[in-house]
Amino acid sequence: EKLEEWVKTLFSDVPNRETLASRDWISSVPYDASWKRSFYISPISERRRLMLFFPMPPIQPFYRTKPAQLISHLIGHEGPGSLLAVLKELGYASELSAGPSLSLANSCLFAVSVVLTEEGVPSWYRVMQIVFHFIHLLRKSEFQERYPLWLEIKKIHDFNFQYKSKDREDVQSENMAHSMHYFPPEEVLCANELFFEEFDEDQNFRINHILDNFLKSSNMRIHLTCPENELPQNFLDGQELSPPSPSPPSDPSSDPTFWVEKYFGTRYKVREHNSTWVS
Repeated sequence: EKLEEWVKTLFSDVPNRETLASRDWISSVPYDASWKRSFYISPISERRRLMLFFPMPPIQPFYRTKPAQLISHLIGHEGPGSLLAVLKELGYASELSAGPSLSLANSCLFAVSVVLTEEGVPSWYRVMQIVFHFIHLLRKSEFQERYPLWLEIKKIHDFNFQYKSKDREDVQSENMAHSMHYFPPEEVLCANELFFEEFDEDQNFRINHILDNFLKSSNMRIHLTCPENELPQNFLDGQELSPPSPSPPSDPSSDPTFWVEKYFGTRYKVREHNSTWVS
């Protein structure tokens, strides 16, 4: 009530011109072929991580069924027989997560993030192969196998929403203001949390559509982060893209082939994918 009072007091004099913000940009997709490259990123602190990004259509239109949620749950699962369990057993990884990392009105980025061990860095390509083998197993799974898993996820979401801790007022207001652009008023508070429809063949088809058309090697961007002295030579196999107008390095021993990010000075290398990586 207090927030409503403030809004009325502070914004009542703002004229309502009955106009809507331009949404022409939604028709364009920001991830063209040049975006799908391989990036080595030199960290400031000691960090080892492999990230695979897959651009795909927006997920908001399917908020009632959340087809990407089942995929996120299965790839990111940490129990026996999971993708992470296999990578841990091989000594390649310590953590793994998966799911939409950036969701916009015209697109979405699905990300698989693997925290690598020191042994995992030189085996990054093997790690990537195992990830895609797991995705292949998901493609082969049937409706009857997926339904019990979906039911488990739905119950977890229901439970989490029912016993969710109260958010800070400013965070809750910001989230609601954002959600009001996409969801009907009666579902603004729960649209991102709950499943509204039963798992059926249509949902199963959407899951297959995501797996078959977007979570594939020809549609990925690779980020490898590790200390420079650990950079695997086979990561540099792709065609090198030179920095635009490189400036003389302040350190004569530094590698002039590094790109340097404008604001934070992050050093990175850019490569076209090696053809064997996307076959």
